[in-house]
Amino acid sequence: EMFSYAYLRNHDFLIYRDMIHPYPPLLTIVLSWIYTIFGYHLWVLKAAAWTVAISTSVLVFLITKEITKKNQSALISLGLFVFFQPFLEGNMLWFDLAIMPSLLLGLLFLLRKNLFLAGLFLAATMLIKQTTGLYFIFSILYLFLIKKTPFGELKKFFYGPLILGIPFLVRLIQEGALADFINWVLVYPLTKRGSIIGYVRMEMSGREVVVILILIAPIILCLRELWKDQNLKLILLFFLCSLIAVYPRFSFFHFQTALALIAILYGAVIANSKINL
Repeated sequence: EMFSYAYLRNHDFLIYRDMIHPYPPLLTIVLSWIYTIFGYHLWVLKAAAWTVAISTSVLVFLITKEITKKNQSALISLGLFVFFQPFLEGNMLWFDLAIMPSLLLGLLFLLRKNLFLAGLFLAATMLIKQTTGLYFIFSILYLFLIKKTPFGELKKFFYGPLILGIPFLVRLIQEGALADFINWVLVYPLTKRGSIIGYVRMEMSGREVVVILILIAPIILCLRELWKDQNLKLILLFFLCSLIAVYPRFSFFHFQTALALIAILYGAVIANSKINL
């Protein structure tokens, strides 16, 4: 799909009307531009994947630094993410990995209280994969219930989705693809695809269970302390979203967002411990 969707779009196939495309269009559109410039080569796809991985790594560092104010903790989070990511199916490009730079940028700007840019980048994330709407919903709940953000400030969070969403909606209407978009991206995944044999595959091997337990055990043990910090509450809410978004098929490449957030939370645990950094 990382080649075929973009190839079809570059050869005058309309997304949703002329092809089955069960995701929002942003990743396919960006890849189609990249292939137009550099051609359909494996090294181009590899370069795109490495760009996503490096950007994600930088953002893991920046977010950890933002919440801990310690370079050492941020470097530890970065090191852990860079170490685990290639071994846990992160050395590739797929929708679940493509969302990570824009998602983490949205998270970073939420922490920095820039609601316009936070909403803009989270809206871009939703245009890559529809399940990331969970992060947007949980962000609203965080801002409204935990941060007690006044409405006059909160409305800035919705400007970004409007800036990206309105042109996208107009384009779908122009192409006569609005109904197809709603069906392929929203209706069929929610109502039809779950009945397809093999579509829902949440069973995990013994190795996968052990790896997951090892990764999340420190967070569970320190959960009460982590929840005391308002910034870490947001990280934990995003982490909860990342666990939900693994559905309907478990694999570690679907778990990459959770892995980045785990690395960030590890940095917070270490920063709040008695270890002298």
